[in-house]
Amino acid sequence: MSLTAAAATGSAFTGWSSACTGTSSCTVTMDHERLVSAAFAPLFRLSVTVLGSGTVTSAPAGIACASGPCTASYAAG
Repeated sequence: MSLTAAAATGSAFTGWSSACTGTSSCTVTMDHERLVSAAFAPLFRLSVTVLGSGTVTSAPAGIACASGPCTASYAAG
């Protein structure tokens, strides 16, 4: 059996646990009862406005602006 996780808008898939690991698709061989968990986390929006001369970048990537408001979504932490 193949499982694919799809996060709802405003969330990110953070990974599988139990019979699956990682963040890509999960393949489970059904030779006995199995448990698979899919974890999702909310995304939080960050908005940055540059006042004056200069630039703002982020790590992890997502924000790169020199003018106007820039926005990106990030997982907690």
